[in-house]
Order: sequence, then C-alpha cells, then structure tokens
Amino acid sequence: MRKTWINALLALIVPAAGFGAQAYRSERMDKLYQCEVPEGWTERALEAPEKGAAYSSGLLRIKAARHAGKTPEAYLAGLSRKPKKAGSVKVAGKTADLWTLRYETRPRGAAREYVYEELVLLPDKQGFWELKFTSASRMYRETPRGLEAWKRFLASFKPEIQP
Repeated sequence: MRKTWINALLALIVPAAGFGAQAYRSERMDKLYQCEVPEGWTERALEAPEKGAAYSSGLLRIKAARHAGKTPEAYLAGLSRKPKKAGSVKVAGKTADLWTLRYETRPRGAAREYVYEELVLLPDKQGFWELKFTSASRMYRETPRGLEAWKRFLASFKPEIQP
C-alpha cells in the first residue's frame, strides 16, 4: 500500500518538477534555418546586423546567428573571453569545431553566477553560422543544465543557406 502511494505521489511530482521527457517544437526562421527547441522556451529575434534568433528558458539560452561576409577565425579573434577547442560536432551534415568556455560573473559579489558556454561556428560560402549555448547557475555545476536541449538543437539545425 505504501509503495503504491509513493509511486502515485512521484507520478504527480516528477512531471511538475520538469524531470522526464522534454517536449520540443519545430522553429523556422524565414529564409535562414529550421531547428527544434524545447517547448515553453521564448524566442527573441536578433537585432541588425545579426540575423537569427535566441531561444531561452531564463538561465539557459541557445542562439543561432548568421554572420555574412566574415570568417569564424576573425570572429574568434574578436572575442574578449577566449574559448577552448573541445573537439568537433556534426551539424547540418558538416563537421564543425566545438568550443567551450567557463567563467564567473561578479566573482566577489553576492549575486555570482557560473556560466558555461559552447560555441559552434559553421562556415559556408557567404559567411558562417554562430550557434551558441549558454547555461548560467548560482552554483558551480560540473555538468551544466540544458545540454540535452543543445544537442537536440544541433542535431535538428538545418540552414537554408547551405554550408
């Protein structure tokens, strides 16, 4: 009897707490790309000169930005925080470098956040795609939250401007 009661309670708590299978929705940025993002995440169109969108659940964010007429190397050289190469990943049928970065915001302040970022720069004939994942947390996490959503996004990303 007690086991049945506990199972019933878990059946109510687990989905409400966000544990379990995440639902996804398809997104299409007109004449730019298609992808899948978690259901319930907000979408914000990027402002010129960037073309694309950022999807967010608050502390988790995925960004897809189109950079025309630029190179990934020039973009990386212009970053104030330098990411580390962490391997490669297949996106839209093409192998691209995967970059990671960890840093703290306000390291001595009470509102400190630990930030983990992954970056994929997918070149094509007219420029490149900046695909970026950001996970922020008040507590340091060895494995950041949201990596499943990021992997699903990368697996589903299809640019309409072919790489």
